[in-house]
Amino acid sequence: MLKNIRENLLVFILYIILFIVQWFLINFFQDLEIAIAASLTYLPHGLRVIAIILVGAKILPGLFLSHVVSGFYIQFTDQLILIEDIIAIILTSIGGTLSAYIAIYLLKLYYEKYPEITIKNILIIALIASIINSLTSNLVYNFTYISWEFSSQFILFILGDLIGAIIVFYFLKLIYSVIKKEINI
Repeated sequence: MLKNIRENLLVFILYIILFIVQWFLINFFQDLEIAIAASLTYLPHGLRVIAIILVGAKILPGLFLSHVVSGFYIQFTDQLILIEDIIAIILTSIGGTLSAYIAIYLLKLYYEKYPEITIKNILIIALIASIINSLTSNLVYNFTYISWEFSSQFILFILGDLIGAIIVFYFLKLIYSVIKKEINI
């Protein structure tokens, strides 16, 4: 039980750190008209995918809570939070949290077992999860906010998630290779 709490706390902290880096460094160079609009790079998506691949469903609570916290931060920067905003945050948090889990499940159906962990499969999972997250988030926002531009935001969510995931994957790969070199594995 304690191990799951530590893993979830670690994923929560890492997600928030990646969100802060994303929000203050990457979004600084973008001119987002509204805070919930898609970013061209969404770093936390890479953590979502890697965490679920490595740890599985037991990491979902930490991912969900970090998604909710970042959702409230984004929403609060745009306006006062209303009941429809709270519902949107919870629904998009569920969709975002489960997106990688569902992507892995779909890949398992294709392979008929747990797929080998390769860069190719990680990228496939990231792409499928990006599509699922984009679809769920944009459906929620389309029904919640009258002026939501579904078609343009749908593609931007996918691209932002995928680019963010690729950056995180290769950053982790770089860290692993440096550590491996240092301890001579």
